[in-house]
Amino acid sequence: MRMSLTIIKKIVLLGVFIFAHLQCQIPIIYHEAYNINLEDLFGDLAWFGEVDVPFDTERYHKIFDFLKSNGLDEQSCFVPSLVTKSDLLLVHSGQYLSQLNSPDYLADILELPQLKMASTQNIENFFLNSFYMAAGGTVLGCQLAIKNGWAINLSGGYHHAKTSSGGGFCVISDIAIAIEKYWKTNPNSRVLIVDLDAHQGTGYAQIFLSNGGVFIFDIYNPQRPPVRLDIQQDIDLRARINFEYPVQSGIKDAEYLKILQDHLAEAIKLCNPDLIIYVAGTDVFCGDCGGMQISQEVIIRRDEYVFSIADQFKKPILMLLAGGYSKQSAEISGKSILNILRKKGVLSTCYLM
Repeated sequence: MRMSLTIIKKIVLLGVFIFAHLQCQIPIIYHEAYNINLEDLFGDLAWFGEVDVPFDTERYHKIFDFLKSNGLDEQSCFVPSLVTKSDLLLVHSGQYLSQLNSPDYLADILELPQLKMASTQNIENFFLNSFYMAAGGTVLGCQLAIKNGWAINLSGGYHHAKTSSGGGFCVISDIAIAIEKYWKTNPNSRVLIVDLDAHQGTGYAQIFLSNGGVFIFDIYNPQRPPVRLDIQQDIDLRARINFEYPVQSGIKDAEYLKILQDHLAEAIKLCNPDLIIYVAGTDVFCGDCGGMQISQEVIIRRDEYVFSIADQFKKPILMLLAGGYSKQSAEISGKSILNILRKKGVLSTCYLM
């Protein structure tokens, strides 16, 4: 009898622990595979410093480390899985997906000649898988946003990938894949993409060109189109944007924030979405490639505002990180997400438990 009581106590304690852990689950999604390890990808060439790329390959890792150093428990976060081939085929052509295994083809569409130095096997294992895992995070993020009211994928937002082409450092359309997966269990739902990356969101616009279930709100700099993309096609795709706010190079904090605050709430009222996907690029930063002059402080205020409006209208929201190429990008995203977590009160709640 004594042994039975001991076992019962252990079971009860285990149940309490599991319940507390579930209560502390925070809808932050991360996987180490989000990052591109140059040594794994290029081998000795990377070790000897012969390979360089124009973006921070450890950006997502740095953001996650920053959040952990400020109170986020890694065990409370969610870990995604790779998207499957059938998931990819929901939005991309089979021919395009096959071509992605070619280092030469990838080097061409992404304008990264360095990729030609990598083996086909390394391209799949250490480059493509970072995009496939990010897409898995966006798929999971949609599910968590619907369940919890909000979620943040510490990657994703690859908004230039189209049905049969990539560009602008975007290989696959995680946003379109996630929406198609979301529709399988939530048919006829309306999705609003709020794209505040510095560049026009061209990929999902092409994929959902004739689909009235997707609405697009886009503040972008038309004077800074991503290189190598079909500029004329992208100009034509502007007609697909439901709420379009092109800005001039050099736009500063006050004007930028005013456009957002004057128009986002009205857009949500008009389209009444069941889900908001927020493309939160930091390439609007004054030291980045987007041609804008937006400060770190206003980027943080921007992200907080988008979440507050989603809360006001009781709309689930998924945040994706999208573009950010300056040395400060990881720091800016980290501070902004930390601010959102503190506003949500989730860090202090889990500490108390």
